[in-house]
Amino acid sequence: MKAELQRRTSLTDLIEAFFKAWPYAWLPMQDLAKVGGIGGWRTRVSEARERIEAEGGAVIWNKRSGRESANMYRPQAPIGRSGDERIAQRSLFS
Repeated sequence: MKAELQRRTSLTDLIEAFFKAWPYAWLPMQDLAKVGGIGGWRTRVSEARERIEAEGGAVIWNKRSGRESANMYRPQAPIGRSGDERIAQRSLFS
């Protein structure tokens, strides 16, 4: 169990280092799978995302599936909301 935990941690470390080596670049899922291991790269990306967010950065997903899926590392989390996010409209008279 301990060996598996160390291996998993080391692959998460590799994913995190891979993101940090390529800031503001879309990294396709094929490359992330090569670095993080075919069988668990999504989990390792999620773990790396948590670490990066704790440092004040961000890892964003392009919301595409299959071969078009990609993630990007931003050293600083974006301020405000996404341009895709809708906000409720309020009337000045209500």
